[in-house]
Amino acid sequence: MATAVVVGVGMDRIGARIRTARERAGLSQAAAAALVGVSQQSVAAWERGAQAIPAPVLVRLAESLGVSPASLLPGGEATDIAARLDVVAEVRALLDQLEARIRATDRPVGD
Repeated sequence: MATAVVVGVGMDRIGARIRTARERAGLSQAAAAALVGVSQQSVAAWERGAQAIPAPVLVRLAESLGVSPASLLPGGEATDIAARLDVVAEVRALLDQLEARIRATDRPVGD
């Protein structure tokens, strides 16, 4: 059975994102490779955009680096930003509800 591989446009961008996530995690290429069961040379090739990364390995690598798999793909940061904006909107709505409840219970005594 064939393994799905992340290929095509943006291999260099995927590689740059892998490198950035790996460095933020404080890992060497060798350490990252060990976490997902590949060689250091494979990680180096992915980071250069010289070799396609199998999709299941991309998922394991992302999990090992503490990021979402989508964040390593082209357009992934837009997805992450959209998700963050959704959370911000939810927090704002909750704060508005809390403020309304506080105002409702914060009436002067004697009214």
